[in-house]
Amino acid sequence: MSDPAGVTSARVCLIVPAGTFDASQLATHLIARHPSLDVSAVWAGDPHLRPAEAASGVRWADLDLVESVGIGWGRLLAGIAPQVYEWARAARSVARMLRERDEPVVVLRVGSVGVVGPIDDLVPNDGIKALVRTRGRFPADGLAPDVGDLADRGRWSSAILGFAPAALCAVDDLADMLAFSRPQDRVGSLIELSLAGAQVPIEAIERCVAVGWSTERASEPPVVVDVDDIDRSEPWHLAFGGRRPRVLLSEDPDVAQTVMATLDQWSGVGCAVALPGGIEIDTAVRTLMSEAIAAWARGDDELPPDPFTGSGLLEWLEAPSQRSGWEFGRYWYEEWVRRPDLHAAFPRPIGEDRDRFAAWARQSWRSDGRSPLIKARTGQSVSPWFDVDRRPGVNLVGYVASDSGLGDFTRRLYSALDAAGTPTNALHYHRTASPTAHDLPPLTSELSYDTNLITVHVDQMNQLAADHGAQLFADRVSIGSWFWELSHLPPRIVANIAMVDEVWAATEFIADAFREVTDKPVHVVHVPVPEPEAADRPRPELGLEPDRFVFLVTLDHLSITDRKNPLGAIHAFERAFPAPSDHGPMLMVKTLNARQRWSEHEQLQVAAAGRPDIEVVDRHMTRADQMALIAQSDCLISLHRSEGLGLHLMEAMWLGTPVIATRYSGNLEFMNDDNSALVDAALVPVSDRQGYYPTEAVWADPNIDQAAEAIRRMVDDSEYRSSLAAAGRRSMMEQSSPAEAGRLIAELCRQAGSNQRRA
Repeated sequence: MSDPAGVTSARVCLIVPAGTFDASQLATHLIARHPSLDVSAVWAGDPHLRPAEAASGVRWADLDLVESVGIGWGRLLAGIAPQVYEWARAARSVARMLRERDEPVVVLRVGSVGVVGPIDDLVPNDGIKALVRTRGRFPADGLAPDVGDLADRGRWSSAILGFAPAALCAVDDLADMLAFSRPQDRVGSLIELSLAGAQVPIEAIERCVAVGWSTERASEPPVVVDVDDIDRSEPWHLAFGGRRPRVLLSEDPDVAQTVMATLDQWSGVGCAVALPGGIEIDTAVRTLMSEAIAAWARGDDELPPDPFTGSGLLEWLEAPSQRSGWEFGRYWYEEWVRRPDLHAAFPRPIGEDRDRFAAWARQSWRSDGRSPLIKARTGQSVSPWFDVDRRPGVNLVGYVASDSGLGDFTRRLYSALDAAGTPTNALHYHRTASPTAHDLPPLTSELSYDTNLITVHVDQMNQLAADHGAQLFADRVSIGSWFWELSHLPPRIVANIAMVDEVWAATEFIADAFREVTDKPVHVVHVPVPEPEAADRPRPELGLEPDRFVFLVTLDHLSITDRKNPLGAIHAFERAFPAPSDHGPMLMVKTLNARQRWSEHEQLQVAAAGRPDIEVVDRHMTRADQMALIAQSDCLISLHRSEGLGLHLMEAMWLGTPVIATRYSGNLEFMNDDNSALVDAALVPVSDRQGYYPTEAVWADPNIDQAAEAIRRMVDDSEYRSSLAAAGRRSMMEQSSPAEAGRLIAELCRQAGSNQRRA
């Protein structure tokens, strides 16, 4: 670019950040040097506060700009770092400008750039032009900037960049990368990372200096300076977080003179952007929005409301979230998560400290200067329980309304008690992320009876006590009806046994684990598992091939993948059938929650790679469809390392599907060599990558060779397979009836009360 006699056609796009920066001064200097220059601007602040004009002779380039990723500009403004948002908007604008006209575009950030001469050197010929902050190396001398600053900020200035039309694809890629960045990401390092992969040349800009970075004296005075690291109130002060700079303005008079000559172009104060109503977009808001955008990108959730084009964001910030157990508003819980002082003051914000934390949140605007608009709402699902009476009967406390295995068990307890005529109140405990089940028993908040039968997981007993302990435990007998999967109980569970008067277990295996650590009564209570209802679905609708022998492994990764040991089933199948086949027996490994445990799921997929006869699939199915999948399979495999009960094994036996399972743990309560194919195992130390189980415990290592033999026999011996299926179903039919189980449960409750009164 030069003056009218020989102008190289180019355009300038100014980024106008949020704050008091005035684009008119920089635009005036540019147009004075290049009278025919086309200058446009991009607004990066609150969209409702955009001035009618950017400056005299300057048009807005982004008035109808579309955010093409689908996130929306308002969400991006609230979810990514401010300077990253500026460049995300600028990159989209530049891409549109390059498509409209075959001319280069130079981007300058208002408040960071001063111009004293012609800007021809900023215009690229066939790629990208960038200002290199420094060409030298930084010694470890404690001065700033250093190698850490360079890695954090990037090698190229984010205040000055030029793009030729050939760089259009690179600009599109940059815009996409910035849209999916995190709040903590720095714009300079993102720009460097993105443009490093561009398929166009990147040239260094001459006669342009990043003030405070270059350790070499310029050969001639600069015509453009990047003043990002100069203190606006003290324009001689290089601000690097209070550290002493290695390059001083006084050591380079030419640069110092340019800086002082351009003061009017870059003076101003940045400010945080506020949401409608005056709520500042602070770290908590930005983190929550960023996480929501990431969840949307993964397909896990819907996008929250756009802050600037509709309503509902305030309610979204206040609404209780799954992360807080659906109890505390997401904004205030995020604030607690990131602040150590709040951890110290309110150690249990979703437990016994909830009310004190909520009171602090309601008043924090006085001390912290926050907007009082974000209310400290607590979960609407939390209702108080009322201490009504202590008549003979049972308060059944658990995940009564949850569509989960433990929820189903709790409802079966209610059915048994009801069939036996025992007065029972069902109280749903809210701390679960499981969806709501159908066909619920009548729910209440009244504690009317003298005995509590608690199915809340033993891990969560301290939270139950914090939520409802004052009403629940006083002057009542409390029984913990609990599941556990190992023969060893860790200290966190042992401590919670003190809250109950006795323990019930579904199997002798669980009971023995509790007997090892408590002198309180421990009883084995069998709750009958009813015949499951399977949907009427043909194999293809369930993802099963019609004419092949299908072995099925089914698991939820959140139930601890290593314990379920699907990898063992894959190895056993490969050993049984070493040669992959497109027509012979196949193994389906059906999982749930792979996104939350992607590493474990990836291990399964890698193990199955190259085997067309092994399919690993992750999907949610209705309970009826899940039962249909088990019923339509030819054999269920569970080479588990340990099970407290093994409900899915009982369901398979009910449905007439033969089972291969490990000869260890709670499943031996109902499985034997007549109704199942049991695989021997050695006991080995627990190796749990998810860190849930104690490493000093042991669990099973099933014999893979023996499992492979069982797999082959299932295919080869149809009579054996049929006999196991028939025997398994008979075993399930021989369970006690709900009424019989209810009478036993009621009698045990009565005995527990008598024992407690005698004590």
